[in-house]
Amino acid sequence: MARGDSATFLAPGFRFHPTDEELLRYYLKRKLVNKPFRFDPISVIDIYKSEPWDLPGLTQASCNSLWLPPCLYV
Repeated sequence: MARGDSATFLAPGFRFHPTDEELLRYYLKRKLVNKPFRFDPISVIDIYKSEPWDLPGLTQASCNSLWLPPCLYV
């Protein structure tokens, strides 16, 4: 999904902190079968094609210039 194809700004106070089960059963499963989200919290980035300091600009999730760093690399 290209940046800007969906709502990219999070509501104030939003935190993406799913349990392991929620992450597997809902988010990653939906991502794999291309089911849409109201807001897609999972950005797909090839981290080997970018410099570390460029990663914040490549994510979909942003909140007033606050970068939410990825904590799961698949």
